[in-house]
Amino acid sequence: SLRPAQTIMFTGIVAAGIASGWSSYAGSVYVTSILDKPYWVNLEFVILSVVSSMLAWLVSTMWNDLSDQAGDIPGKAGRALASGLVGRGELAQVSVVLMALSLTVGALLSWWHVAILAVIYSLSYVYSFPPVRFKERILSPLLLGMGTFLAFLYGYMTPLSAVRLYQGDPDLVYPDSWAPVMPSLTMQAVLLGMYMFIGLVVGSMVTDIDGYEEDR
Repeated sequence: SLRPAQTIMFTGIVAAGIASGWSSYAGSVYVTSILDKPYWVNLEFVILSVVSSMLAWLVSTMWNDLSDQAGDIPGKAGRALASGLVGRGELAQVSVVLMALSLTVGALLSWWHVAILAVIYSLSYVYSFPPVRFKERILSPLLLGMGTFLAFLYGYMTPLSAVRLYQGDPDLVYPDSWAPVMPSLTMQAVLLGMYMFIGLVVGSMVTDIDGYEEDR
């Protein structure tokens, strides 16, 4: 039920946002040399960003399963709730715990990240649950595309320590350069996010065709 392929894709979108933001703000060396000294100090920001966003994605899949329980085919692969493998109350409780955890981890990055997560959760709720249940509307792919755009933005705004080296020596870093900074949002970043928005809108339409018989 965790949809590993989609989870990897969603995580990749966040990672692409991180790489784009850091490269634009401080240079590609912060991405290509992330495992090298002293740039590895920024691994903590990558972990926080990826973990918090991945938890948000998993919560959205749980909410989707909860909303679709009555119409899902029990014998289809990955339908743990519909098949009775896990209880409805249990899944709902787990989703609440993971949501609280993701917001807590996101707060370690910035309050902007908490705000983006809050918007993502709001979109996930109105997409899956009544009275809106936007997934039943003809323009439902727009919400999926918006979630993708926000995931890219979430990664793009991931802070980093833009370290300054003394005479290029990785062992000698100016003390005042460890302070975290947040990349500034650029028009190029918005355009990249819009491309991902369009890609997910089209892609979700294709998956809707695949699930036509079950939806009908």
